[in-house]
Amino acid sequence: METSLDKNQVGQSEAIASSMEVGSILDELEIETGDPALLCCRLKELTRDKLKAQPLYTDRGLSILLRHSYSQSRNASLEAQRCLANALLLSDEFCLKAFQSSTLIDAALNHLMSLPDEHLKSGEDEFLFCRILFLGTAKCGSHLDLEIMFPALVSVLKAMVDHAASGDWQSSSVTAELLKLLYNLSVYIPTLTRQVIDAEAVARLTLLLESSRQSQSAAICSHVINLMSNLPDNQMAFIRHEVLLSILEISLDDCEQPGGKLVGDQLAPLLTLLEKIHNAGLPSARDAICSRLLVPMDKRLRPLGLSTSVGDRLLAICSGSASSVLREAVLDLLYALSDSDAEQFVRNVGYGHAIGFLMQHGLTISQESLENLQINDGVNAITGQSLAMQRAEKGPSATEHEQMTEEDQEREAERLFVLFQRLRKTGVVDFPDPIRAAVEEGRFAEL
Repeated sequence: METSLDKNQVGQSEAIASSMEVGSILDELEIETGDPALLCCRLKELTRDKLKAQPLYTDRGLSILLRHSYSQSRNASLEAQRCLANALLLSDEFCLKAFQSSTLIDAALNHLMSLPDEHLKSGEDEFLFCRILFLGTAKCGSHLDLEIMFPALVSVLKAMVDHAASGDWQSSSVTAELLKLLYNLSVYIPTLTRQVIDAEAVARLTLLLESSRQSQSAAICSHVINLMSNLPDNQMAFIRHEVLLSILEISLDDCEQPGGKLVGDQLAPLLTLLEKIHNAGLPSARDAICSRLLVPMDKRLRPLGLSTSVGDRLLAICSGSASSVLREAVLDLLYALSDSDAEQFVRNVGYGHAIGFLMQHGLTISQESLENLQINDGVNAITGQSLAMQRAEKGPSATEHEQMTEEDQEREAERLFVLFQRLRKTGVVDFPDPIRAAVEEGRFAEL
């Protein structure tokens, strides 16, 4: 019976044999004997395991890979670039070694710009270019010194944005890789991104966003939205907010389906982007976003969060089991749409939805303001529902508590219970939960 020790010895023997084969292939590639494309293909298979690929992670291995990655032989070039990308992914030390000078990026740029148009249509070269630079930005970050290559990089990346928006590439994976690279550049080298993503490029990205929405390519939509969220404020005016609002409605539909939590978590960057566009101050965008996401007084036939408008559905997210990141993104956006004013925020979403956000951010609203809200606007300050509709449902002689349906009362009690649990866990407040105390003391009906 084979023991675990025997298996380990076999595994180590195989790794040593593979490592020796890697060294042998590097020798052949160095003196250029044999077919470089076949050798690089075999090298790619062997070096998917970091332990077996150790001979590759040397100065010599890097030099050999660079020579064949950007050679005139197209097949060998593509295979060698795949090996290079694998090595950059698996070994942080190798990645730092590869990007400590401008040699790799300079060679990649020159190679890409020298390719004939028919080679670029497949997108294979652009994909590998973006993957290699993406790994460099992900692992080396702001240590990359690319300033001397800005003109060439800007030219190449602008052309790629045009290709992506025009649907020139055969695979959407090329577009996804480009967007991931642009996002990393916006984080680590924003001066470069500002030159690449000008007004025209923003328009192209919006076109890409719209076409991706129509083709139901959720991954591309997410990448574009993440990139747009990282653009400077002066670029927000060039983004078509109506496209984002349409995507929001579609995303809410998906989020409300069974198993839609993952989709819901992807909503946060979209909400953050809408907030940035609103705060940028373009009046037409501000008005359009507010009119779509805030529930007007004359539409509050039910408590806020229970109807089917976009604003109600966003508030329903806050009352449900959404992640804290998504809940915070919803409330941050609605607070911004309320001109960052606590009283206006309560007026727009109801005190029941607002109280957790207000307490967490150290904001207060007086009892007098709540009473004025009911008197002046004719709505229940807690639920946001029209008082006239409440009276119609319960009868004119009912008290405010009685005017709430049993379902509404249970919902408000549950909301407060969950709210106190969240606030105590985050350390925002530290006092007894009155709902729990009432339950334990048998006074629940008094609240």
